[in-house]
Amino acid sequence: MKPPSALCSLNHAERGRLRGVDGRSRFGAPTSTLLHVIFTCPHGPGSQSPAAPLKGGGAGTGPPGSLRAGTAVAPASCSCAVVAMEDSWSERFHTVSPLLRSWALSQMVGTDVFLKCENMQPMGSFKIRGIGHFCQEVARKGCRHLVCSSGGNAGLAAAYSARKLGLPATIVLPEATAPQVVRRLQGEGAEVLLAGKVWDDANLQAQTLAQRDGWVYVSPFDHPLICVATSLGAKTATAQALVCAQQSTILSRVVQDAEAVSAVQRFLDDERMLVEPACGAALAAIYSGLLGQLQAEGRLSPSLASVVVIVCGGNNIDSRQLQSLQTQLGQT
Repeated sequence: MKPPSALCSLNHAERGRLRGVDGRSRFGAPTSTLLHVIFTCPHGPGSQSPAAPLKGGGAGTGPPGSLRAGTAVAPASCSCAVVAMEDSWSERFHTVSPLLRSWALSQMVGTDVFLKCENMQPMGSFKIRGIGHFCQEVARKGCRHLVCSSGGNAGLAAAYSARKLGLPATIVLPEATAPQVVRRLQGEGAEVLLAGKVWDDANLQAQTLAQRDGWVYVSPFDHPLICVATSLGAKTATAQALVCAQQSTILSRVVQDAEAVSAVQRFLDDERMLVEPACGAALAAIYSGLLGQLQAEGRLSPSLASVVVIVCGGNNIDSRQLQSLQTQLGQT
């Protein structure tokens, strides 16, 4: 299973590539060491999610039979609307997220620590990268309705993408879904249907709806265009994640729930950013001293030039939820 977040150490040459000649952030140098940090989560696929970068799509002409810019149909305002819709097929929905140096974490580690802030993406997580790309591709091929089974970051990304594309979206969720999740999705213009007691039931219903003409199922994780990854709560993992893991130098470690939640609180205090515990798993590699332990064991260089933490973000957290988690774990 590909973990929800990652911490990457870079040598001096890679650090230069990371910053880039033009000053734009770059991430994922092929010779870097990737430290995967995961923790066990009792929640379903709508909760914490893994990191999964993906490139955006190229230009397209839109679905068959669609109007194109320049068609003489109505006043200029309608032509502008057509141009805007074609732009939504070709312009990526995700942004180049900032790469920021953390003074607090750098002081703790004794070297430069950078934060790749995917929490600053539209809808607050990395999920818009793959799902936005997927939705644009199916829109080009004639999709008329999107359906998804996630009430978390993936569902929000699907609803956002549908709104940008001018397409209706239906999100199918378990009956016990929190009202605030439903309201958030509805606020993005999505129709929300409640079906079944667990995510598997809702997902089956979503796949059934996707059999309708013109409807397309948006997997929360398992499609090549979205990128291979799954949430901590899903029952199966894709084999492609293992293939990718074998192509790089990867150190995999598990942190406790308490360490991940503690990292969320400390990161909030240090950086004024509130993230999900899945993201806290990567941050815990620094806050819990795991990075130093790996250096002491000789698994990592004792003199790292820099460290990058992927702040994957997430919407399934607020101050009340954080306090509840801390109470459950005896941290209050």
